[in-house]
Amino acid sequence: MGRDDWYRTSRWDPPARAAFERGLAREKPEERGEVMRIKATMLLHSRVPGRQKAGVALLHRVLEEQAGDAFDVAGAHAALAEHHERAGRPQQALVHHRAARAAEQADGVISHDTEMKLAALLVEVGDGADLDEAAGLLTARFAEGLIDGDEQWRCCVARARLAARQGAAPEAALYARVALWVRASDGPVYAHHEGVGRVAPAPGEVREMKRLAGAADPRASDPRIAEHWRGEYDWALLERLAATPEELAAEAAFEREAGRVVDELRAAGLAVGDLHELAARTFGPAADLRRAEAVLLPWLGRAESPLVKGLIAEALADTRARKRATGPLLELFAGLPDGDVKESVARALSTLARDEHLGALAELIRDPVHGRYRDYLFWALAYCKRPEAVDLALEMLDDPEMGMPALYALSDMKSERARPVLERLAAAPLPPRRRTRDPEDPHDLRGTRVKVAKRALEKLDKARAGGRARP
Repeated sequence: MGRDDWYRTSRWDPPARAAFERGLAREKPEERGEVMRIKATMLLHSRVPGRQKAGVALLHRVLEEQAGDAFDVAGAHAALAEHHERAGRPQQALVHHRAARAAEQADGVISHDTEMKLAALLVEVGDGADLDEAAGLLTARFAEGLIDGDEQWRCCVARARLAARQGAAPEAALYARVALWVRASDGPVYAHHEGVGRVAPAPGEVREMKRLAGAADPRASDPRIAEHWRGEYDWALLERLAATPEELAAEAAFEREAGRVVDELRAAGLAVGDLHELAARTFGPAADLRRAEAVLLPWLGRAESPLVKGLIAEALADTRARKRATGPLLELFAGLPDGDVKESVARALSTLARDEHLGALAELIRDPVHGRYRDYLFWALAYCKRPEAVDLALEMLDDPEMGMPALYALSDMKSERARPVLERLAAAPLPPRRRTRDPEDPHDLRGTRVKVAKRALEKLDKARAGGRARP
């Protein structure tokens, strides 16, 4: 794309149209759909009806000319759906939301948050089967996980409205109260983008939720609320209500065991709120760390709750604990099944393991039973100074699962012995650029390997010039 903004303006007079077509002709074929969608979006947000009409026509042109590109098709349908919603044409919006969702499902990677948008519109204008469809969409979206206040707010608002339309006033009150809690507790989610993911209620939504929240007793919606009540109608309450009996039993077992660990830490003179807080903080004086180790290391072996083991591993991920904690964590990692706990232990090992643990690291890295969790072990491998670490990374380059982690480790090692391999990888031709990216797709992986190898050579050259390159 050129440096000018010929495709980002809302101009659409004859000179602007001619300039747009000339610029579009210069674009690579795989980028033309995105350029047309950007231009269409600018036109659709204009207040001039003729420009909006041109934007709609441009999006239909995308659907026609880029029919085989799921990325462009999904994006065009999503933009058309939002335009028709703003224009007060919900039935046309539904058509495009459904088409966008079909394209997203066919691709498996693309997402325009269509499930939530479609569900909200179905709740607003649908009836009967439409409301059932909305309920299914919202349930599925909840199960996937809602990570920020904006997603949680919109889900609760849609749920509250759905329950109100179905005559379930207590359920509507439940979701409305949780929505208001989400808004009250909203804060930055992403460190470098403080405004992203924040609750942004539409006009009148807060007033509507307050009305629904006070219209009935939420406890009448589900007898389990009394059992799971912990002082307020918060997001955690919804998660507990959605949990299976097995999940609830595991949570109760964790709380009992975690409480015993915390009691012992407090008895040792440490000010600890809970295990989650301990795992997230950094120990101060070395004496505090030693007292914590005396409690945590025995529990690492005898704890029955997997989550307790994982939080202990995270708490021990302090380089000062390397001598005492690394061995037990290596043994624990070797016997763990796949899951979040294994990932927590692997992350701790990426901080702790070094040359003296290279033999155990190599054994775990070579064993395919440990799957993708071995990625973290390569982070530790990059800090090992023994030449066997370079040998192991070179050995694993051709492994179908561990080839990329091995290449990243070699990049950090800056070893001259890796130079011939890096030069060979960097010289491979880049595959044609594609619209969507899938890290597990061999096509995309090949391009990433070439780029990482080139950066690794740059780092190696710089280290050589500074006399810091390894043999």
